[in-house]
Amino acid sequence: MEIRPGVHAVPGIGWSRVYLIEGETLALVDAGLPWNVGRVLRYIRSIGRNPEDLRTVLMTHSHPDHSGGALAISRR
Repeated sequence: MEIRPGVHAVPGIGWSRVYLIEGETLALVDAGLPWNVGRVLRYIRSIGRNPEDLRTVLMTHSHPDHSGGALAISRR
């Protein structure tokens, strides 16, 4: 869900927030848990972008609900 122009809160992620920032490329703020990766990638496609547009993943801290999906997202 777009909360400001170019700033999205990825819906359906429990326990934490995952934000997507649009520009020429995409940036993800926090990656959620490992099982949230598919939801993040589907959301990227739902806004008309490609997962390959994602170039930056910023984690606010290392708790699993913020960083657990980072490795899987970076591999895709």
